[in-house]
Amino acid sequence: MDKSGKLLLIDPITIMNDNILTSGYFDINTTNNQVTIYGDWVNNGGNFICRYGTVLFTGGGLQEFNKKLDGTVNLSDFNFYNVTINSPDVQFFYDSDNHKVNIINNLVINYGMKISNLDQ
Repeated sequence: MDKSGKLLLIDPITIMNDNILTSGYFDINTTNNQVTIYGDWVNNGGNFICRYGTVLFTGGGLQEFNKKLDGTVNLSDFNFYNVTINSPDVQFFYDSDNHKVNIINNLVINYGMKISNLDQ
């Protein structure tokens, strides 16, 4: 899914490839929907409004979060409420000097051989 503008979820969503947030807002909505993603979460700009929802990483291989399309790290804070990992390899990229990836409530690891926080 490659999206700019404002996206307000009405129901849970499954993204079979990469989620590419270009600008605007991706809002999980007050119904606290789940976002299931099989690819990477590319953050070129914009905001993810997590509310009390869950993001489920469930790809079959490497999944990367918070990189831009050019491979650099998005230099901004990013919040999740709940994160569930059902993937063998998830990498969270951030700049620890100035910006964080925050999981506000629960991190559940059901399956994962490698989960990395990569400081850029």
